[in-house]
Amino acid sequence: MSAAVSIASRILLAVVLIASAVSKIASSLHGGHTKVQALETIALDGPVGSTIVSLVELVLALLVLSKYRRLGVLMNALFCATAGTVITIMKVRGLDVERCGCFGGIRVTFASHIMILGGLLCLCIAALDRVRIGVKSDIEIA
Repeated sequence: MSAAVSIASRILLAVVLIASAVSKIASSLHGGHTKVQALETIALDGPVGSTIVSLVELVLALLVLSKYRRLGVLMNALFCATAGTVITIMKVRGLDVERCGCFGGIRVTFASHIMILGGLLCLCIAALDRVRIGVKSDIEIA
């Protein structure tokens, strides 16, 4: 895979994470805190939870653009997989996924959540220049 694809993927991944964090922060500033419903189950709902998630997103965005990009990409993949799992659990429990607070005050349907997270996971894969498997073998993704 070319370096240009890897760089473009990392930049796009960072832009989406920054946009999500800024949306939550802007919602907090203009209309009270953003209620991140997914955080209710772990007692982090409210301004603290929203701020923590925004900070995590900003740190992940910085990591994918830094010299620690592999760690950043892998942590982003884990973040996306976790978010997808939480959103799916919320949907199964009958919670309002459209107003979950993932993107601040912007309403996002369940299908859109899954498409966004799936796209971010694809960006994570594209951002990796190559994947090493095992001790002696080296597999390169073309």
